[in-house]
Amino acid sequence: MLDFVSDYTEFVNDLVMRHGYVVVFIGLLLEGVVGLGFIFPGLTILIFAGFLSGIGILDPFVVFGLALTGTIVGDNLSYIVGRLGLVKLSKVRWLAGRVSEIEGRLRGTNRLFLLFFHFPGYIRMIVPALAGAMGFPVRRWLLFDTAAAGMFCAAYVTLGYGIGVTTTTFAEAIEVGDMIQAAFGVLFVVWAAIIVIAMRRSLFRQVGEWLERIWGTSLWSQVASYFNACPATGPIPSSDIRWDQGEMGELLREAGMMLAKEVSYRGEGYPIFRFQSEEDSLGRLLVFAGVHGDERSGLKILHSFAAGIVRGTIPLNRWSICMVGPVNPVGTYFGSRFNEDGCDVNRDFGHFRTASGRFQREEIDRFNPTVIVSLHDGPQRGSFVITNGLVPDLMEEGIRRKIGSAGIELATKLFLLIPLAHHGFYREGSFGRFMKRLLGVRTLGAYGRARGIGVITVETAGRDYERESNVRFGEAVLRAIMAGDAVAPQRRSETVS
Repeated sequence: MLDFVSDYTEFVNDLVMRHGYVVVFIGLLLEGVVGLGFIFPGLTILIFAGFLSGIGILDPFVVFGLALTGTIVGDNLSYIVGRLGLVKLSKVRWLAGRVSEIEGRLRGTNRLFLLFFHFPGYIRMIVPALAGAMGFPVRRWLLFDTAAAGMFCAAYVTLGYGIGVTTTTFAEAIEVGDMIQAAFGVLFVVWAAIIVIAMRRSLFRQVGEWLERIWGTSLWSQVASYFNACPATGPIPSSDIRWDQGEMGELLREAGMMLAKEVSYRGEGYPIFRFQSEEDSLGRLLVFAGVHGDERSGLKILHSFAAGIVRGTIPLNRWSICMVGPVNPVGTYFGSRFNEDGCDVNRDFGHFRTASGRFQREEIDRFNPTVIVSLHDGPQRGSFVITNGLVPDLMEEGIRRKIGSAGIELATKLFLLIPLAHHGFYREGSFGRFMKRLLGVRTLGAYGRARGIGVITVETAGRDYERESNVRFGEAVLRAIMAGDAVAPQRRSETVS
């Protein structure tokens, strides 16, 4: 096989030596036509013609002009084939129907790719036909293709020319050209992954709606929500529990909490409450609860902790504290993980589409916390906490010590059955953060890290808000944070748009 490739390369180079400019034009033209690029290696022709220019046999400007013209003509023949022929294929029609959505999500990313589509190997033989099949506007296509072809031809003619002038070794030019192709091939894979991620949201939503119609359940939506901020179409109940607004408001007001905001849904207002106590601050603690409406233990923890502060049984130890909940009041009322828009509020810390996501951001800006706690329930046996890597070591140590001595069952594994080195405690590492970025999971923990704020996520056991042990676990974490031997992180005042 290697001998065949070597012989074929020599054959192509011999053609360029004998027929010069004609082979440059025809070779680059034919490479751009769908399917023919596997036979006519335009890149080899381009580099060798540049090499011959470097040693004085050909004129580099004529080589560039003919290569550019041939590339543009070949690309546009493929574009016409796609426009008139490939579009009849059902799969291509389906993809064409999604182009506007993909472009909207990628913003400028796809356009940037078009400027470099000639570089990654055989991709340059496919993209023009696909662009035509997907109805890419003719004027824009001509503009992008001319610029892209110019960059491609200039780069490789210059490469061959430079090698010819400096070393007169053609093999070195081919080797460098292969390295450039490989590098752009990797970039193309990254670009393709970006497209898949951009399409993911609507795909999850469509599959979720289909499964909900069949099963009459939000099972798929709960799975999909880990990867997608808005997989549902509204506050789909995932719990039989409903929390009457009057009862909830009375409970929270009893603990000294006041109305902070109302979220409107179908003509009704759903309240979010706030409790705030200002001290000569060692630190500033912001607590969110009711982020997922089917997780109620956090609201019981807020009530118990705020009532304890009012009664004077819970010392603040020079900490200012602000407690807010339910962050997702519509979901809380309907017993749904999702809010009024069908969104998971704790996946909305990238685009802030939801009123609850924006409200949390506003509370962070307003209160300027040094530590944030988000109260949740999980399906696991035993309770645990997750920190985002910015919580001081001494504070983490105090939390582990406090929950370990509280006589409460602690989780030994995470949701994905990953063993916990410390029972009931997990510090998110760089791999976890990388995977979240890769999958587009925009949580409060990631947002806090971007702003330099330590975030502690409390996951109490079993989603049973009547469990007294869940309330004790949440209180133990909050008490540990404000303990006298805990060191508050340095206060941050910068904001992130």
